[in-house]
Amino acid sequence: MPKTENPEEEFDLRISGGGINVERKIDSKVLAAVMAAVMGAQGASDYANPELNNTDVKPQQPNIRMSLREYLDDVQATRKPDQIVAIGHFISHYEERPNFSRDEIRARFSTAKEPMPANFSRDFGLAVKAGMLAEVHLKQGQFYVTKTGIRAVERCFAKAK
Repeated sequence: MPKTENPEEEFDLRISGGGINVERKIDSKVLAAVMAAVMGAQGASDYANPELNNTDVKPQQPNIRMSLREYLDDVQATRKPDQIVAIGHFISHYEERPNFSRDEIRARFSTAKEPMPANFSRDFGLAVKAGMLAEVHLKQGQFYVTKTGIRAVERCFAKAK
């Protein structure tokens, strides 16, 4: 990014591909958000300051992969309803699939080498009743992790223990 005297300078944003074609002017604050999304949050604040150039940005660390088993351990999902929510969150977050079915959750227990719940339907229902999972509107049999579920995962299910 060339050095500039005007921190409120406008930048040209162009995104095209896959049937999308967007062209617009953006300010340095929006540029910082776009660069954070494109390059990762590390070094994004450098883009908010037009006085800096591209050579000042540190390279992003490569993505570190995590297995479902590691994830269940990390979020301390020990109860079966919590494991169901954590598996759903793993599918949404790490596999980048916002929706999932009961059968997909069921199959992931084997993937994680975790014993299948003795009463899967009951435990899945408990996760829904607790507001941590919800069925996608107009997509019967497809579920997503709710805001409540995400909070529970982020807090490592602290209130459930």
